[in-house]
Amino acid sequence: MTKQEVEERDLLFCELLFDLGSLRAACHELDIPLRTGRRIEARNRDRIVDMVKTELASLSYKAVKTMSSALDDDGTIPKGELRLKGASEILDRIGASKAITSELDVKVETPIILLPAKDKVVVDPKYMISTEADQE
Repeated sequence: MTKQEVEERDLLFCELLFDLGSLRAACHELDIPLRTGRRIEARNRDRIVDMVKTELASLSYKAVKTMSSALDDDGTIPKGELRLKGASEILDRIGASKAITSELDVKVETPIILLPAKDKVVVDPKYMISTEADQE
């Protein structure tokens, strides 16, 4: 396969994986072994993450509409609380509803110790190791 054919197959695989929601189903659809599908998935993780982020961003419009209609709801919409919670979760994940911030204040009280320089080590064949002070 040429590089362009591999790129096209990878893109098609990612789209099938995203649409079908199953690695096994995407492999079956393309008639490739599951092991090959795992390799394609690993090679295209960044692309898959981008696709997920794009989908979450497009769901944010629906989440806002769901939250807006829930505010005006009189309790007749079935499972309204679940829909509101799901909409809130989507908006949280894309960072639109609440921002999580962390503030760190680090103080290090480790003392700095200055040591004198070591004497130069001279190799003496007679004693194997001696210092300059030993030579004097």
